[in-house]
Amino acid sequence: MLCFPTFESTRRSIRFTEEDGARTQQGEDSDEEREYGGAHPIFTPVLAPEITSTSHAALVQWPKERKVYEDIMRSRCQTSGEDYAAVTRSVKDSFDRKLLETWCRLRWQVAVTEVDDDRLRSEIDNIINSVKSHTLPDVQALFKKELHFNLKESDVSERVLQCFISCERIIEEHGLHACFESETGRKEKCSLLVNSIAPEG
Repeated sequence: MLCFPTFESTRRSIRFTEEDGARTQQGEDSDEEREYGGAHPIFTPVLAPEITSTSHAALVQWPKERKVYEDIMRSRCQTSGEDYAAVTRSVKDSFDRKLLETWCRLRWQVAVTEVDDDRLRSEIDNIINSVKSHTLPDVQALFKKELHFNLKESDVSERVLQCFISCERIIEEHGLHACFESETGRKEKCSLLVNSIAPEG
């Protein structure tokens, strides 16, 4: 007498097969994770800020953007174990190639191969700190527009602290450090802090 499998027995067989397969897959996944030390982190590509002009206006924001990029790369390397120097784009490689070649030839009379990141960073800092009068914004108008004393903050100490932080932010964003380095400049800075404060209702 021939015995045909019932619907219920077939369903149980399918269920057992699926469960065995799932356990097998889990076992394989666990073996792979043990072999490779766990799941591999996936990183979104981070682009280094490029330098396409060496004018004061173009370079003012670059150091801040570069710092953000380097902080992200350091954090990534701490997680992944990668070598920071190997995966981080150098300052030299961040330059437009033709710009760098021309800059090296006209400014230093040297080949690109003779210039390293330290020299480039130093020259960038010199340009940022060498403010020319015709590139300066109207400093008083700038502070009057952007520096405000926030009366919504009930803590007086915090209110004053935030005002000074805003002042430093304005100076940094517009590359005005050289304007306030001398004794006269520091007095001018104090004057701007006092005179340019416009309370926010």
